[in-house]
Amino acid sequence: MNSAKKLHRYAKQLAKQLAKQQVPPIDEALLDYLDNNPETLLESLQALVEQLHDEADNEHLVNAYLLLIHVHLEQIRYQVDRNYDWAKELIADFQHQVLNLARTGQLPDTLLGQLALALKEAKLAVDPQLFSAIENAMDNRSTHNEIAPTDIDEVLAGLAQEIKGDEFDVIQALTEFTYALPIQARVALAAEMLVCRFPTLQNAAPLLVLDERKEMRRSVAQVLLGTVHALTPAGLRRLIIIRSWLPEPERPLVDKIIKAARQKGVECAQWPPTTPAEVHATALDGSGAQGFMILSKAGRKHRLSSVLLRLSKGIMDAWSSGPEGKRTINKQLSAASTQTPLQTVADEYLTRAVRHHLAVACETQQVPPVGLLGVAEILGAADWQPDRINVAATTERLFMELPETLRSPSALKKCLQESEFWSIEAGITESWFEDDQAVADLLAKSRTRRLDTLAKRVLTEVIEPRRAIWTEKLLWTVLWFKEESDSSPDEDALWVNFLRITWALLQGQPLNEIPLFTDIANRTVLALRN
Repeated sequence: MNSAKKLHRYAKQLAKQLAKQQVPPIDEALLDYLDNNPETLLESLQALVEQLHDEADNEHLVNAYLLLIHVHLEQIRYQVDRNYDWAKELIADFQHQVLNLARTGQLPDTLLGQLALALKEAKLAVDPQLFSAIENAMDNRSTHNEIAPTDIDEVLAGLAQEIKGDEFDVIQALTEFTYALPIQARVALAAEMLVCRFPTLQNAAPLLVLDERKEMRRSVAQVLLGTVHALTPAGLRRLIIIRSWLPEPERPLVDKIIKAARQKGVECAQWPPTTPAEVHATALDGSGAQGFMILSKAGRKHRLSSVLLRLSKGIMDAWSSGPEGKRTINKQLSAASTQTPLQTVADEYLTRAVRHHLAVACETQQVPPVGLLGVAEILGAADWQPDRINVAATTERLFMELPETLRSPSALKKCLQESEFWSIEAGITESWFEDDQAVADLLAKSRTRRLDTLAKRVLTEVIEPRRAIWTEKLLWTVLWFKEESDSSPDEDALWVNFLRITWALLQGQPLNEIPLFTDIANRTVLALRN
């Protein structure tokens, strides 16, 4: 069966589930199929348009192709993150085709907005031309400028009634409903929220200062500055912490809002009290990603929160679920532990990791997801402020605290020589390999197919220039293993072994003298061959 026929078969299966008002299962077989057939993303788009113009008017099949596009975009984003040219070109081609379909009238502006949201939810950069196309479509309708104040009040009343959760649920819903709207329309809605009669919406308005689009953040901040009298105590408290999460050039405007609000007599709400939490953390995978699953009390029930971090990128995702029974949450934790190493860590470890990655985000002119503030408020984590860890200083301090016998030249040499064996015992290094366009180019231009020769080239031409990145990854691994209940510094402690490798990297130890890195280079070659 060719790839296109299989795609349409999957779409029909999903449509049947949607017709029964069931959540369609996205199983491993479907994910593998999409992974191995990236070009079918464009096929899904074309099929979506064909179904729109089919006389049968099969709404469920339209939604099935839209769902496939959502899932496929997220799968391809992993390759975009790795800087693969083919993935970047495919996403650019997809957006170009979407634009052409919109400009030729084949794609309704409502679906255009949904496709823009799909790109956003997959954490892919949306072509500004898509937003322009949506704005032009709204201009052609010429009705959005004629909305009466009573209509806006009805919209807000409906939103307040429909969303039973907290302000973070409001922001999530607003993002889904308004992401593709012109910025001026979204800002106007934020302004109405701030002065409306619904406390949940009033408290949610300042959260839009964490919007992913810089122009939206600035515009909302300008609105807040002009209406500081309407700022709620909870809104002021949130702005104070959000201020430090923003890129430095954006902070002065928020400072003005905070100062003006205080001059107007707006009181700052107290932070929720610190909530005891059970924190579980995964080990760092090959891409530098680390996930946290946090269990906290919510009345008689419990709440599960999650934070996903990635080295050199910042905070990728954060969310909290509604109150659930502990048994339900334990099942989720158990399922997660079967997929990746997961262990209990102290609250301080989570705080240290979040603060570091907030600093990384600020340096790269990114903002964390608004869900992070929701998690912080649940835990009462008022100390989540940007603070980058000093890799060299932390490594040196930990190394010098080891007993002299564990940091002697002979002990260090033995640790390095045996790293091939104890790193396998650690159970976390299987995903440690390089996987990006630079490696693919290196292997493509190599005439030899010999594994050892190619691995040596990977070691010297790819991994060596990334020594600092691997050093940081190793340090976080040290800190993760050190969280084990018995973290005493003995000869067999994994955190001690990883620490000695980290120290050796900082001292300039040649990588070909560390079998762990020879293994990483071998895995890199084998992975890209596959």
